[in-house]
Amino acid sequence: MAEITNTTGYANAVTASKPLIKKEILADPVIYPPAEVVAKEFQVPPAELTKERERTRLWTSVKTGK
Repeated sequence: MAEITNTTGYANAVTASKPLIKKEILADPVIYPPAEVVAKEFQVPPAELTKERERTRLWTSVKTGK
């Protein structure tokens, strides 16, 4: 996984690969944000099924123009 990160510059969630990742990638706060930024992150819970259906229908109408 570290090889993929070193090639693409994208972060990965495999903590065991961190010692194998290039130091400049690990030091880049855009790729691996500092702990104080990570502490502020949150996840939006999934919407109710009826809301998801409504959102899908609306998005489909936007994409198709109907």
